Amino acid sequence: MISHEVTASLTEQLTRLPEIVRDEHTKVIAEGRNRSLCIELEIDGVKTQVLVKCFGRQSLRNDLRDAIRGSKAERSFRAAHHLREHSVGTPAPLAFVEHWNGRRLEESYYLSLFLDSSIGFGDRMLHLYHKDRECEAFIESLRIVALGAKKMHDSGFVHNDLGNQNILFARTRHTETFFTIDLNRGRIVANLSVSARAKDLSRLKIPSGMIQMFLSMYWGEPAPKELQQWFARHKRLFDLHASSRRWRHPIREARIAREQENQPADTRYPDPRDVWVWDSKTNQAFGSMDRKHRLKNYPSSRYLPMLRETLAVGPDIYKEYRRITAGIFKQPLSMSDSVGLSIEPHPTTFPGKLELLAELGPIPMLIRLHHHMPAEDLVYRKKAITTLLERGHPVAVSLLQSRDAVLDPDSWASFVDIAMTDIAERLDFVEVGHAINRVKWGIWSFDELETLYQPIRKLAKLYPTLRFTGPAGIDFEYPFIIAALKRWPQQVPLHALTHHLYVDRRGAPENPQNSFATVEKFALARTIAHVSGKTSGVIITGVNWPLADAGPWSPIAQPIAELSSDVGGVSESVYSDYMLRYLCLARTSGLVDRVYWWQLVSRGYGLIDDTDADKWRPRQAWFAFKHFNALMSDSRLLTSEVPDNAENQGLYCMKFERDGGELFAIAWSHGEPASLAGIKCDLVTDSCGQQITQPEMVAGSPIYLHHLRN
Repeated sequence: MISHEVTASLTEQLTRLPEIVRDEHTKVIAEGRNRSLCIELEIDGVKTQVLVKCFGRQSLRNDLRDAIRGSKAERSFRAAHHLREHSVGTPAPLAFVEHWNGRRLEESYYLSLFLDSSIGFGDRMLHLYHKDRECEAFIESLRIVALGAKKMHDSGFVHNDLGNQNILFARTRHTETFFTIDLNRGRIVANLSVSARAKDLSRLKIPSGMIQMFLSMYWGEPAPKELQQWFARHKRLFDLHASSRRWRHPIREARIAREQENQPADTRYPDPRDVWVWDSKTNQAFGSMDRKHRLKNYPSSRYLPMLRETLAVGPDIYKEYRRITAGIFKQPLSMSDSVGLSIEPHPTTFPGKLELLAELGPIPMLIRLHHHMPAEDLVYRKKAITTLLERGHPVAVSLLQSRDAVLDPDSWASFVDIAMTDIAERLDFVEVGHAINRVKWGIWSFDELETLYQPIRKLAKLYPTLRFTGPAGIDFEYPFIIAALKRWPQQVPLHALTHHLYVDRRGAPENPQNSFATVEKFALARTIAHVSGKTSGVIITGVNWPLADAGPWSPIAQPIAELSSDVGGVSESVYSDYMLRYLCLARTSGLVDRVYWWQLVSRGYGLIDDTDADKWRPRQAWFAFKHFNALMSDSRLLTSEVPDNAENQGLYCMKFERDGGELFAIAWSHGEPASLAGIKCDLVTDSCGQQITQPEMVAGSPIYLHHLRN
């Protein structure tokens, strides 16, 4: 039987279809039980490429069912018409051909126009995993699928086999469009339930850390719990079904496994641990796994060293911590060079950043060099480092790893060598590794961390004056830092323990977290440095507060608009206040040698807002940072007054002496406003250096009291 919706000319060609598809010169698109072929037919006088789906023989039971509901070919034809009537992308249906012999379906074919300018969703994901790795590129592809699937479901069609292999992106000059194929399992349903929608989506193979984003893009706003719960349930069932194939079809699955072993790596989906994604909007690695899957993939070799090393030094840490905390805020010290700044050099923005830096003077700078960056970007950043050095800035470099740094140690060693060539002996120090305790940055075990450290042995010999810092962990996860320090190469002197300590990204730096606020965390970091026997210094190489309403540019938000609102963050004025309080606490406590603020220009967390690329906007924090730097560059801490209570609430007042003899103080209050009674001065300025009338009380915004008098 041939579909009645074809022309007489096409009908004649279709009568020869069995002969055509068996021709040895016919182009095979996909093998298997149901084969896909590309043939050439003449349609309306034009030779046209046509896709033929050849359905294999099936059981008598299925033949009897198909005699009532229609064959796979007929169902594919009807489904395609339905989708195209509702403007859902699928190749234009041409015909279906069937050959029945009594109650048995001998042959059946479905014909549609061949999409020659398309790429499969599965192939696109392989390219993203192995080549692109940009979060924005993942989002663009997932959004196409999400919106296409939503439109398909809204039309009343459920696919029932919506895997990556059954989605195509039809390419045009300016855009890509969702197309779905292999429609024979689909059903036309009046109203799809949330469960049915979730079940249909659950076959998609996407990183678990992107599922919430995908579902929200599908829904058009934050995905409701009902959709997420149904999706999770159906995903578990499908994954269980998929994992049981090796038991249900052992011979076939063994053959497939052997074939895959001989395929190039970039033709296979990577192990979930090896998926590494970069988010350019926030300048950080993106977590491609959700928490559940991270915990499932943590190797046991990650936990045991932390437990063992922490228990081994626990008593020493307790004693040293008590000694260190007894002396904080009590010793005079220099404030010079205590604050540094990080920038991301780029050809289009570096000149503007240099103009801003000229207003600060030659302050310490920290430049990040990324293992994953293109060679030309690395060359440019090294030139930028040279420019900064020539302008008198002490420059430190942070070497950031990617997952490939561990998977391909030779590439990491080569990167380290190229990064240091011509600049190593002029650097203040080099920080090796970045956020090593966060698996999204590519390190899953301490063995992998040792792989990261391997090239610095050679560097230490090659550049005897180069100072090394590390292990560059992030946040309050000090057992990992203790174990990481144990693995630092013995033959490489450690100049200082460097750390990214964000403390409380949604609150004040004085807020306690299990009795540990900023100062206590500084103290514990310094204690660990002392007890390690490798160094006594502590440098903070990454800190900021995320700004509210920054959308996907916020470092604490998901990188899509549907999920990036109402995620927290602080106002620009609070950001400025917290920054000053953090910087002041770090140095005046005597616990931190230097803090590098991350970073100068950023839409979501910088001192300068670059939302308008042509007209950068200085935030309040920029003026506050500049004023703080100017005052502290030639100052010496004399005394510190800090609250003595568990909540750290009350007046903070630090007094300084400048080189010229001027006495001044910086003061603020955590909690309720505090009295300034008894403090006499000739001039008061706000946090940005603007003169104000001396207040009787001070609140959370720091003020400066100049020319102090007894």
